[in-house]
Formats: sequence, C-alpha cells, structure tokens
Amino acid sequence: MKLKKFLSPVFILNQGAYEKSACERYKRLKINDFPSINQDDLPNDFSMSAFETVDGFIKKTVNLDFECLLYFDYKTGEILDCSIGNSNKV
Repeated sequence: MKLKKFLSPVFILNQGAYEKSACERYKRLKINDFPSINQDDLPNDFSMSAFETVDGFIKKTVNLDFECLLYFDYKTGEILDCSIGNSNKV
C-alpha cells in the first residue's frame, strides 16, 4: 500500500506550538500487534526513524474511537506536535 499522497500533508520541518498533554497522551497509547506498512511504502527520503514513527502511529491508532494527528520530521522521525480528538465530537 502506497501512502505517499496520504501522508504528505501532515509533515512539517520546524517545531510549532507543542501541545504537551496531547503528545503525552499519544505516547502512552498501547502499541497493538497489527500488520502495518513496509518502509518501501513511504517515499525514499523518509528515514528509518520516520518509518518507525509512522509504523508506531498506525499500530497505536488502528482501533481507536477518536482521531490522532502527528506532525513529525520525515528526516529524523521526531514528533513535533500532536493533536487528539474526542470520541463525542467531529
């Protein structure tokens, strides 16, 4: 499965406002044993660390009843910002 078009809008390179509570909540999510993607599914300029960030995101969010959004550096894999929605709001 190719994710190039799906993922590219959420990448940023400079650190913005960091919502610590959302990022801390995201980091505490359980990693599910779920088949994810291969590194070949991402653009060639994504680092192994960025692949691990995407892979972990998929495995953590696969069965949630709310949405999560990550902004991360595709060269380093560093999470720059997070946003987590509520299950009772769209």
